[in-house]
Amino acid sequence: MRVLAVLASLLSSIALARTLGPETYGTYAFVLSVIALLALPVQMGLPTLITRETASAVTLHDWGLLRGIWSWSARLILISGAVIVAVVVVGLMAFPNIMSLERYQAALWGIWLVPLLALAAAREAALRGLKAVFLSGLPDQILRPLCLAALVVVAGLLATGPLSARCVMQLSLVSAILAFLLGVVLLLRKRPVEMSNSGRVVTKQAQWLRAIIPLSLIVGLQMIRENTDILMLGFWYEDSDVGLYRIALSIRTLVVFGLVALYLGAQPYIVSAFTAGDRSKLQKIVRAVATLSFLSSLAVASVIWVEGEFVIRLLFGDAYEGAYTPLVILAAGSVLHALFGLGGGVLTMTGHEKYVLWASVISVALNVIGNALLIPHYGTVGAAIATASSLAVGEVIKYFMARRCLGVDGSAFAWFSAEYTGESRR
Repeated sequence: MRVLAVLASLLSSIALARTLGPETYGTYAFVLSVIALLALPVQMGLPTLITRETASAVTLHDWGLLRGIWSWSARLILISGAVIVAVVVVGLMAFPNIMSLERYQAALWGIWLVPLLALAAAREAALRGLKAVFLSGLPDQILRPLCLAALVVVAGLLATGPLSARCVMQLSLVSAILAFLLGVVLLLRKRPVEMSNSGRVVTKQAQWLRAIIPLSLIVGLQMIRENTDILMLGFWYEDSDVGLYRIALSIRTLVVFGLVALYLGAQPYIVSAFTAGDRSKLQKIVRAVATLSFLSSLAVASVIWVEGEFVIRLLFGDAYEGAYTPLVILAAGSVLHALFGLGGGVLTMTGHEKYVLWASVISVALNVIGNALLIPHYGTVGAAIATASSLAVGEVIKYFMARRCLGVDGSAFAWFSAEYTGESRR
């Protein structure tokens, strides 16, 4: 699923980049980053909480609790989403000159993605908790980018002039709606029969709200870290520079796709092993995922370091050659991320979110400070250095936190430490 998702995302980026050009593509990317930050109060930490609570409820056969977490999270998303959309639309109407006309028009359409994508993320998290990993990512990680790529290519061929960022945002909204409808059908088909037969609804609102606060902060800090570089580039530089850097970020996802894929698939199994108190099984799962993630990221990064310029020209065209240098830096940071990157995931899925939160605070602070200092002087290269280094520092901190709190080594180094072999942990 993750391989297909990466290919679908890459095809979408290629279609957008070649059809729009660096400047318009940069406008579209900048507005998407703004929308991602506006979505924080809507999505919060709900996807992680839903996956964790769904997997736990299924393990305990508590169908009332399963109904409760699904219905409660949906209500929360709809209410907060309506508030954010209303506030932003009124604000844009009242202050139309707050940004360029191209960004303004794209934002008016893009804001409707906020509640839609939050509901889609909740549905995806529920399917992951049910261990339907492939189906969980099919609508939004595969269908939506492929649909967007197809719509953009067709629109580009039919249009009499170049496509605008507003037009692409409209096509993105159409793709999101189609993917959401498919996701609803899949969830209805995969939900446990026992849940349908049980009319009992159990809610733990106080407990969930306590859990969602650190999770929301973690997700919020992660979104800030992922979008700070784009937003600061858009503030100090032209949209064409944003477009180049966005291409580097798109290719960089190939480096970490192994880590993301394996972690998403391992989430319910990590929860099950921890809930059952089987620390030996938990360590084996984490060690295997960390090792495979590191090896896959190193292999992809090696290709980028050697033939990155050729890859950029082949896929996106000569206009995007300037993305190579930041891409090399981002790839190096991603390899370090994969080497240590499972510590934070284990902490999150076992209820130790506060440690991930502190590590994320440090990482984001370094990222914001680094981008503010480096981007004005070094542009896309400065953004890449700040992003890669702050990400690596955060993952190393979470790695040591997981070792101290859980006795779990979340890196490939676990193979060389007798303390963390399955036999010794028994």
